[in-house]
Amino acid sequence: MKTQASTYLGSYVSIFERLDQKNQIDNIMLSDVLGWIKFGEFKDDIETLRKLSSHKKKDYKTGMNAFSPSGTLSNRKIKNHIGLVQRDFDNVRNPESLKRSLFMDDHVLMACISPRGNGVKGLCTINPGNHKSATREAQEYFSKAYPLDRMDTAPMSAHSLFIFSHDPEIMIKESSTKMKTFTGDDEIVSLRTSQSQTEPQTQHTDTAHRHRFICD
Repeated sequence: MKTQASTYLGSYVSIFERLDQKNQIDNIMLSDVLGWIKFGEFKDDIETLRKLSSHKKKDYKTGMNAFSPSGTLSNRKIKNHIGLVQRDFDNVRNPESLKRSLFMDDHVLMACISPRGNGVKGLCTINPGNHKSATREAQEYFSKAYPLDRMDTAPMSAHSLFIFSHDPEIMIKESSTKMKTFTGDDEIVSLRTSQSQTEPQTQHTDTAHRHRFICD
């Protein structure tokens, strides 16, 4: 069953003053958080970041504001998973074009230009009860869909943070849009099938079991 975009937009995420901060300063509705990206709540920080040399950007980003896209956190561990994970494409040849293309996907709730200005960030929908398998499914899906654009796989955990960007043209699904979800179920079925194929078959020597099929 598909979930409406409004469900995600109305959910809460945690806000942090710094990327390396342990405890959040507040929990805010995701729709408000995305509004901050659109209307430039942290515009000055973003403009400063984009003017820095490459070797200075990493240290500067550590002190920037961020939020937890997968839900609310407690001590930097997921507390309430809302079914989202971030997708991060770095050093993209045409960020605006990739943003538009990414946003057209039914799994993608939001797409915007990255804080550094040369990449694209997105939020895609996953099964919150199957985070690891679902994010791996999403990774494989987007890697095949965009083979020429490098995707950063680091911010895939449920407690990863999303540094605030500034993009007046951020793209957000309408509240009534029904979203597709990466469930991770295909990966689990594939794993079980693989394990079943590699398990040694049990031999039965008694007459009662001689014509019996063993099914795992």
